Amino acid sequence: MAGTTVVNDFASLVAFGPRESQLSTPLRNLQSHVYNLVSEAKSLLKSDAQRKSTFSPYIGRGILEAGLTAILFRADPFRAMTLCRFQSDIDFDHNSPNNISVSWADDIMCNADIRDPWRSKTKPESVSRALFSPYTDEILWKPALNKVNDHISSNNIGFTFPSVTDLDGSIFIGAMKGQARQLYSFWSKGIYGELFTIGNHTLDSITCDEKLKKSIDIVLDLAYVSHFISTSISKTSAKKATQRYMKVKEFVHGG
Repeated sequence: MAGTTVVNDFASLVAFGPRESQLSTPLRNLQSHVYNLVSEAKSLLKSDAQRKSTFSPYIGRGILEAGLTAILFRADPFRAMTLCRFQSDIDFDHNSPNNISVSWADDIMCNADIRDPWRSKTKPESVSRALFSPYTDEILWKPALNKVNDHISSNNIGFTFPSVTDLDGSIFIGAMKGQARQLYSFWSKGIYGELFTIGNHTLDSITCDEKLKKSIDIVLDLAYVSHFISTSISKTSAKKATQRYMKVKEFVHGG
């Protein structure tokens, strides 16, 4: 299987956007980044151990950040469009931190402690629109995963590798969130040099391969399900999304 085609399938699942959409520019840019990052990951998987230990943290975290941000933008176009408008303002400073920037903690993870999301006295500002929030879980991810399972079942599709169908809807987002958080923390320690203080064996070849594949897997699983979200922008057909999903899964897990 041609590696370039598989990487393109992955990038398209994650970030493809129609040209007439207001999100065409940010999604096209993210699609390019996702393509390049996964292409580098593909090369790293075949490279020597020293190169893996040096570059895997940057590529692994980049895949998580760019991939999950693209899925967030497709699931919540309002976030992307407002960000674009803020960044186009004449006073926007690209060389300093900005409060409006995408935040891993708030836009992706939802670090707020939300115990009872549907309590009637909940304040509007407490309703998180993060990719992994309890709200998006209930109104976007669970219904979409049910549609995935219906599509897989009605078409008698069988997977020979780990897939989203292995997880019950009640734990799907919780599991994805936990794995993404752990990987992000691990890769960040590698970027900041912390892992090297206890020896290069922490970023050995086997560990890097395993975590690079897992980083791709998490983004791929969420990207696939996102095409079954009723309000998601730039969805492709269930059949085409499944074909792309299976191709990339086979590439990742089949060697």
